[in-house]
Order: sequence, then structure tokens, then C-alpha cells
Amino acid sequence: MNLFRPLLIKLPVLLVFILPLLLILPTSQVASVETEDVLRIARLYSAAFDRQPRVDGLNFWVDKYEDGSPLTEIAKQFVSSPEFVEKYGPLSDKQYVEQLFLNVLGRPGRDAGIEFWTDNLSKGTSREKVLMEFADSTENVEKTSSTLAYMRLCGREWSFANGTQMTTEMVKDLAPGDKSSLPWNLIDYKNYLYFTAEDGLAALLRSDGTNEGTGLFKTFAPDQWGADPGAFAIASGKFFFRGTDYTHGTELWASIGTPEDTKMTRDIWSGVSRGLLSSPMPFKNGVLIIADDGESGPQFWTSDGTEAGTSRFEDKAISTDAKARNFWRFGDSWLFNSTDAVHGAELWSTNGMEGASKLVKDTIPGPTGGFSSGPFSFAQLNSVGVFWVWKENADELWITDGTEIGTQMFWTLPSGLTPDYKLIRYQNMVLFFAEDSNGDWSLWRTDGTDTGTKILKKGFLDLAKSYMEYDGFLYLTLMTRDRVSGNEIWRTDGTEAGTQLFVDLNPGPSSSSPSDFTCYAGQLYFVATDGVLGEELYRTDGTPYGTELVSDINLGSADSTPNQLTVSHGALFFDAYEPVSGRELYKTTMHP
Repeated sequence: MNLFRPLLIKLPVLLVFILPLLLILPTSQVASVETEDVLRIARLYSAAFDRQPRVDGLNFWVDKYEDGSPLTEIAKQFVSSPEFVEKYGPLSDKQYVEQLFLNVLGRPGRDAGIEFWTDNLSKGTSREKVLMEFADSTENVEKTSSTLAYMRLCGREWSFANGTQMTTEMVKDLAPGDKSSLPWNLIDYKNYLYFTAEDGLAALLRSDGTNEGTGLFKTFAPDQWGADPGAFAIASGKFFFRGTDYTHGTELWASIGTPEDTKMTRDIWSGVSRGLLSSPMPFKNGVLIIADDGESGPQFWTSDGTEAGTSRFEDKAISTDAKARNFWRFGDSWLFNSTDAVHGAELWSTNGMEGASKLVKDTIPGPTGGFSSGPFSFAQLNSVGVFWVWKENADELWITDGTEIGTQMFWTLPSGLTPDYKLIRYQNMVLFFAEDSNGDWSLWRTDGTDTGTKILKKGFLDLAKSYMEYDGFLYLTLMTRDRVSGNEIWRTDGTEAGTQLFVDLNPGPSSSSPSDFTCYAGQLYFVATDGVLGEELYRTDGTPYGTELVSDINLGSADSTPNQLTVSHGALFFDAYEPVSGRELYKTTMHP
């Protein structure tokens, strides 16, 4: 840990080892806890819950430690929490150990290791003790140390004693020569980058950031166009996706990070017919999907990644006629829009139990209207959710806590305005855009109350197509109607005075057109042009003077147009074009 200066901010230390998951979290408080102790808390939290933590939860436990609670007590409270009990409580000692190997170490346990820890549990060793041993194991520490060596948390006071260097390079020319491999579907899983490319039709590829470590991971249906793996989702320590082969058609697949353990969960519709109808949605100990077995029609299914754990549950809200859509995660349930003959298109919820889907609220009483009149969009706002409801003469914002009585309209959009139904979560508020009759767009904010719903800025030519929270601000790509500046980076702190142009990268009315905002190594990366060079990779440290070009990959005024910026294996991966190699996989790396 001698690479780092003493820390002033609590959260960076807490989260730095799980950085790829947590780059969008808001600013935290000051800490006095020693670096290594705080890192142990971070590892313990991740091991216990196998998920992206909430910033308030992380700070809570660091405060507990700072107030005198030992790590053993914190681990005990983790194990007794409802979330942990739901995930691990029903498991036998052996199953518990097997799941820890998968969730914490990212691999199946060996027989000797499983037997050792199972035997310890049978002799009275507590589950919290075993959890701590897994979290503090040399294997887990080493697995996460590559990130610690050179990464900074986005927007935090995290720096290095001896400075950093940056390199940008092509990872591998997967389609040699000027032919493009066109990498797409980039996703990080267990510190590896997974993606698809034209080098292997209907195949899954993997990269550790090196030329030698980049290549074919799993083949499904070679040479079959349109069968490429997709709809990637990470849930409960497993990698779920849509896969197609010649024998089973399109079904749900799962992986724990080895080709031999990458398997179809179940042939839901036996034979080559398509059983999987939706993208997998993280849910409890696996995923929730909509699938058709050829007999029951579209139904809810859940899967833990195994054949035995992939099963259907009957639900009237997901029948062929219901056409459930627009799923939103809310606590331990999913909210969604579904239609029936009695209520029309309304807000429903499911908790994954057979027959347990329920109508949350008949926002427009009776069967009036189709899908277009039902709930639109959704954003989590602390312990409640905000969503749009379109009615014949008005657009309304509603709030819900998942119950009928707690689902209420709180604001009506003023007459003459038409909203963009996208809701943007930012700290303790939700932002959205609305258009007037002249085609001017305005930016609004809401805290879930009528009085707390206010306009921040008007006079934009269009709504923001790209945005991300960084360093306590929400950064957006916007252009004003007067075109004093083009399509450039603005930022807001949720106040009228704090909503301003951040930097005019392509000076004057011309546009730099920033896009693909991504946090990496403590800075905000994006794609833009300064009007001299083409579309290339840029970054900012949150100051206009600290906004700079990262690399001119396609030299001169030509575009390399980086896409799909994705953090994995301590690097920022993306695809980019230059004429010698075509469009291939690249990475930018920060290192001491």
C-alpha cells in the first residue's frame, strides 16, 4: 500500500477494489480509518452481499468500525442481515461454502477446500468467520490488487505518490489487415472483458488486456449469422446471456468464467425453437426472464444458472395477451407495465413467486387505453420510485413505494409542454426534459413532491443524449437555441445557478458532440472532436483546463470514433477505427 498517499476521503478507500462497479456513486465523507482496515471492510462487504453497494451502507459500516466495532462484529451483523439470510440462509453448510467460492473467489471450489470449510462449520466455526476468511484470503486480495495499483475512484480525492502514466494501444487485430472485427457487447465479468466480434460468428470472446490473452472463449453456432451471444447480465456471481446453437435454438446460458462451465441453463422450448423471449434481469439468486416452453405461452421464469434451478411460475400478468414490458428493478421486486381487459395498461409488480404478481395501482381507472396510456419510465428516488403516466390531456409524475396506497400522482406537467419520458437519477433528485410548442427544450428536476419539482434551465435545442454523474455534478451534452456554442458539455448540481456550460471544446457554434461518458481512473472519459482532430477519446478531471485529448488513434482530422467504453482488468476498453487495422479492440491504461 506504499504506492498511495494518506487518504482524506472515506469512500475511495472503501470502494477502490470494486471500482468497476461503483464509478457512478456520489461523494462521500471524510475518514480517519487506516487504509488496510478500510480495504478489509470493502472486501468483506462485497463478499457478503455480492453486489454493488449503496454509498450510505458503506459509510455506515466504516462509521461503526471507527466507533469501535471490530470487523468480527461487522461480519456477524452482515451474516444476520435479511439480505444475507435470503441469499445464503437456506443453504446447507456445503452449499454455503460452494457459493462463497463462486461469489468471492470467482471459481468453483476444489473438493479438498470445500471439505475443509464444511468440516470447520460442522465443528462450530461460525458462518461470519468463514466469510471473513474468504474475504481476507490471499487469493481474493491478489485478485483485487491489480485494480489498487493504478486506479482512482471517479471524482474522489484519490491520487498517487509518484504520479501516473497513460498508454493507449490496440489490444489485438482480431481480423488481420484492414478488415474490421467490430467488437461489440463489451462487458466486465470477474476482471475479464467479454465481447462478441466478427472474428467468431456466434461466439463469445474474452480479453485480459493482452494480445496473447485475447481470443475465443466459447463457440455456439459457428458461421450462423444473427445467433451471436447477447443480452449480457451479471447476477449472483454468474454471467448470464442469450445464446443460440443448432440443437436448442435461442435459450438462456450461464457461465462462472470457464469455457467448460459455460452452459445452457435449460432447453426451455425443446428443440430449435426459441425459448428465451427477454433479456435476463438480475433477481434474487439469479435472473428473471420471460420465456415460452411451447405449451404455456410467454411466462415468467427464474434461473440460478442451473437446469434444476430454471423453472416457470404461473402468472396472469405475463400471459400472451398481457404483453408485459418496461421492467424496472425496485427493491426485491420488479415493477412493469402490463395489460389486462379490466384495467388496461397499468403498473404491476412481481416478487418471483408463483401467482404473486399483482396490480400496484389502476392509475387510469377501467380498461381505457392501450400501452401508450400506461406507466412510462421509472427512476429510483431513495426508498420510492418515480414514473410517468400519460393521460388524454395531461402528463403526470407519480410516486410509488410498491403498494397501492403509496402510489400517488404528485405533479402535472404544465399545459403546452411535452416531456421526454426518460428520467435521470441524480443524487437525491430526478431530472427530466420537456419541450414547448416552439421546439425549445427545458431541463427540470423533482424530489418527488409538487413543490420540489422545478425548472432548472430552458432554451435548449434538444434534450441530452449523453450524461453521467461525476465529482458531485451531472454532466450532460447540450446545445442552446442561440447556438452561441454548439453541442457541448454542460453540468448541473441540481440548482438553476449551478446549471452551466462546462467547456466549449469546439469553440463557437460548432459542436464537439461529446458522447459515451465513462468514469475511469478518477476522471471522466468521453468521445468528442475539437474541430481539428476527428472524433477521438478525451477526458476531464472536472476543470476546463484539465479537459484534454487522450489519444489521436486515427491521425489528423479523420475519425476513430471510439465506442462502448468499458472498464475491465484495470483498463478502459473500447473499439476504435483506423485504416490499417480497421475497427478493433483498444485499451487505455493508467499505471504508476
